[in-house]
Amino acid sequence: MLVRASARSSAIIFLTAFAAPGVASLRWGMGSAWLGRNASPIFLAFGFSHFVHLVALVLWASLFPGSFFANLRLPAVIAGAVLYLFIGFMCIRVFLKPLGRREWAEAVDGVGRFLLWLAFTLAYVRRALSGALYGFLGLLAVASLALRLAPRLAHAKQASDVV
Repeated sequence: MLVRASARSSAIIFLTAFAAPGVASLRWGMGSAWLGRNASPIFLAFGFSHFVHLVALVLWASLFPGSFFANLRLPAVIAGAVLYLFIGFMCIRVFLKPLGRREWAEAVDGVGRFLLWLAFTLAYVRRALSGALYGFLGLLAVASLALRLAPRLAHAKQASDVV
């Protein structure tokens, strides 16, 4: 139960942080400005939530190894480990940001955010027809990408209209 609950809460927090820059640049009001200013703390909340998810997984594996390892697949373990490395890197980066910007670190951060978005999206869109909550989370995942990219698409459209 804790494993699923922490995964779902992590998804909602992450998708909020993921969409925040796009929502902020759309300037829909004070809420969008607040969201833009607080994207980093929201991401840290996601990091904590997903750490709770990791602890729940470790407890499940320790206490009930038969049910935990019954359907475990190596590619999923490797993908999860890589994503946790990205999450750790990005959370550390939130604290080190005042020390300066590095292009390589921003590139890793961007790749990590889109990989996390893809992982959550695939997890919930794939299950969307099995329940309303999964459908809602799948829709939220797709909407978060649209919100994140909307300002870029609007800017590209404006640039093409000028030409």
